[in-house]
Amino acid sequence: MQDASQQQTLPSLEELARGLSLRLLQPGLTDAALLEGCRRAVDAGLASVTVFPSDAERALRMLEGAPVSVAAIAGFPYGAMTTAAKLYEARDLLRRGVRDLGFVLNAAQLLSREFQQVETELLQIGRSCAEAGARLHAVVESALLAEDLCVIVTKICKRCDVSVLCISTGMHEALPGGAALDLFRRIARGELELGLMAPELELDPALEAWRRGASWISCGGAVRLAAEWKARIEAQMESGQAG
Repeated sequence: MQDASQQQTLPSLEELARGLSLRLLQPGLTDAALLEGCRRAVDAGLASVTVFPSDAERALRMLEGAPVSVAAIAGFPYGAMTTAAKLYEARDLLRRGVRDLGFVLNAAQLLSREFQQVETELLQIGRSCAEAGARLHAVVESALLAEDLCVIVTKICKRCDVSVLCISTGMHEALPGGAALDLFRRIARGELELGLMAPELELDPALEAWRRGASWISCGGAVRLAAEWKARIEAQMESGQAG
């Protein structure tokens, strides 16, 4: 059972929904499936949908006038293209109207300690995002990085107009990115928002990630998470009234 201090850190339904992004990064996603995903995100009151660059313009048209933004990811999944190609892709998304821009950092460059190359890319796209009035989400595969590299990448992001430092992870951990979230939060010191990208996420790990600092969570089950949290809150209220 959670103690009072833990309960106070849990989000309201609206807070959780506005921190969720529906991950629409499935191979072979059709126009009909993209439209359905956008509709479900609007109905659930989510913050955004996360899409491939090729789907960004269609998603923007589908969501025109809706309070749901389009987060498109340049350099997905590994950020391993050339700097020129990655910057062109990112800037093309900004030109098309994307205002939540994901930018995948090259983990191999970080592991090779090519920090100047990583920072140069981020500085350039950070300036472009600032000029466009867009939020820059720096996406990093934290599971590949030792603690010292996590510290270094956080400090790089703080220098480069990054809005959200987003941990990208798989499904094998009980709490994806849990230890990394604690480390990044300690180094970020409130100067960066933290995010989490996972293919799927259950409600309790999502709430724990929120409690540990992830205010933006992108996953395939985002709509389900909002519905499950609503049901749990309502059940708790009914239980309290009954007691």
